Amino acid sequence: MYGVPRLVTNDLERAQLSNSFGVLLHSDILEAEGAKGVLYTEDFTDIDILEAFARVLKDEVVLRLLTREVLTKSSKAPLPDGVGDKGLGPQKHWDMLKLVQPNLPALEILDGDNEKNKAPDSITGNAESIQRLRWRRYEIESYLVDEAPLKRFVEKRLGGVEAAATAVDELHAKLKFLEGKDETDPLVKRYFESEPISKTLLPDLMIAAGLDVPKREFYEIAAQFLPEEVHPEIVERIAQIKQAFGV
Repeated sequence: MYGVPRLVTNDLERAQLSNSFGVLLHSDILEAEGAKGVLYTEDFTDIDILEAFARVLKDEVVLRLLTREVLTKSSKAPLPDGVGDKGLGPQKHWDMLKLVQPNLPALEILDGDNEKNKAPDSITGNAESIQRLRWRRYEIESYLVDEAPLKRFVEKRLGGVEAAATAVDELHAKLKFLEGKDETDPLVKRYFESEPISKTLLPDLMIAAGLDVPKREFYEIAAQFLPEEVHPEIVERIAQIKQAFGV
């Protein structure tokens, strides 16, 4: 069931391995043994949104990766569920996992606003170094701002088109500032690069529609997209996730 453990080769590795068993979850060690890799995102909600978009796109390969074949960890959630935003971090967590599974690829997907790590995008498909991608917009929730799927989400929450008519009008009014514009407009581009949508626009839209929708449920908005409405960068990143884990 499990592979053959690699022998430690020196005192430094022996000390690192001992330290890893004091930090890593037992479940992390077991899951890493049979995993295709480990995926780090800044929040667990990022994975939920990626999964929802994968379902919309009917991409069974990446959906299988995200739900069963890779170990997913949040770089900001505290231990034991995440790797902690202080102290451990994805790089150290992965270094420890590699003492157990040396051929384990890793991918870290960073928010566009991440100032701590300015490393360029790098997809190699191997375990020589941690692979990284960065959203071009502020965060993954930025790609949920599309009036048609937001309208369908509100209608579903409120019980249909007729029941949601007033809420949809309020939604439309809140999005008026984007009407007829796209990312070729420098102001729109700058807005999505600098605005923490998950904390500002999306909650405001939900309040305007008379809904209380916490961030952990924003993936349900992604589920309302049609394939042709999914932002090209989401499609690109999903392809890169597959490349990073060799599928």
